Amino acid sequence: MKKIYLRLALPLITLLFASGCGSLLIQAPQPLLLGEETESLALITHYMAPLEQPATPVAAASTFNHKVDSMSATINKLMKGATERYYQTLAGKIGGHTGFRIKTGKDFKKSDRYELMARRAETQALNRGGKGPFRQIFIPEETFNALDVDRETDFRKYLMESSRARSTLRRYPRSFGTEASGLGYTKLVLEGVEDFGRYAYLHLEVDVLFYDDRGNLVGHGYGQTEPLKTDGRSPADFREVLDRYPGLLEDILEKMIEKKEPEAAKE
Repeated sequence: MKKIYLRLALPLITLLFASGCGSLLIQAPQPLLLGEETESLALITHYMAPLEQPATPVAAASTFNHKVDSMSATINKLMKGATERYYQTLAGKIGGHTGFRIKTGKDFKKSDRYELMARRAETQALNRGGKGPFRQIFIPEETFNALDVDRETDFRKYLMESSRARSTLRRYPRSFGTEASGLGYTKLVLEGVEDFGRYAYLHLEVDVLFYDDRGNLVGHGYGQTEPLKTDGRSPADFREVLDRYPGLLEDILEKMIEKKEPEAAKE
């Protein structure tokens, strides 16, 4: 079993750069710290938040958002498909970086505790309310959501700080026979409207969160892709930014986790 160590004692590790994979900002607010007894991890789900659209300047943002809203069905379909891929990518990369055995939604369904855990949970896209075309949080079809999403105005903060979330999160390791759990959270963001609504900038934000068997947050990594200038008329721009996830995730995990190789046997 490979041990997981803090890379630095600093409270925040930040890397700003422009690389071939399109990563712009990498942070490890909480480098991963789990005990030596950790051998397996339940990957709860992956959340794809609603597209965040610009609000100011008001007139320019309204003009730009109208263009994006007109292709909302296509963009929502792209985001839903992306979260299915992201969940599998996240499972593979966490396992590769930590050596943990990763249990996913398919493994959860084999457990005799699955029905109890999923009985009151949501398995479809989660409706955040409101009247706009971007109001759903997507999750992979093989997973379920047991967290109280609808009551939270800041869902990302809820995942990291809420005692109510913690009481739910600690049920995953206990129910599915692991020592820890984890999840992913991503959001597409449009900002920086230019030329009276002709252009804006699109980027992807990624959070990776780890919890111990008591539901305490024991690891948090965050990253953003480089912004892409878009006229808001081409679904290909959204696809291009969504496709940058694997490289960004790799950068995040490298900053969060340090593997210590076994010491050579003394002669």
